[in-house]
Amino acid sequence: MTMTPPTRATLRTVALAMLVSLAVAFGFGRTGSADDIASWWDAGARLSPETLTARLGDFYGDDAVSRLFAWLTDLLAQPGLALWNAVTSSVLGRWLVLGVAGAVAVDSVKNGLGYLLRKPEPKEPPAA
Repeated sequence: MTMTPPTRATLRTVALAMLVSLAVAFGFGRTGSADDIASWWDAGARLSPETLTARLGDFYGDDAVSRLFAWLTDLLAQPGLALWNAVTSSVLGRWLVLGVAGAVAVDSVKNGLGYLLRKPEPKEPPAA
C-alpha cells in the first residue's frame, strides 16, 4: 500500500481520533482522586467504564441535550478506554506507556527549543 496524500490524511485523522479518545478516557475514566495517582498506577492503572459514565454525567448535567453530549463523549472514549486497559494490563505495558510519554515530551521540547532558537534567515537587500 502506497502512502498517497488521501491515505496519509486518513491515517492521521484516525490517529488523532484515537488520541482524543485516549485523552477523554484517561481524563474521566480514572478511578480515585487526583491525589492518589501513584497508587492508582501501582495498582494496575485501569480505567473504569462505570467511572467514565458517572463523571461524564456529572460534568455535563441532567437535561436532555447534556445527556446526549455525555452519551456521545462516552461513545468516543470507549476505544481509548479499551486500548489503555489492554496496553496497561501488564507491567511491561505500563513501562511502554511511560517510555512513549517520555519520548513525546523530549521531542516536543526539542522541537520547541529548535523553533525558538533558530536563526532568522537573512533578508535580502532590495534590488536597485
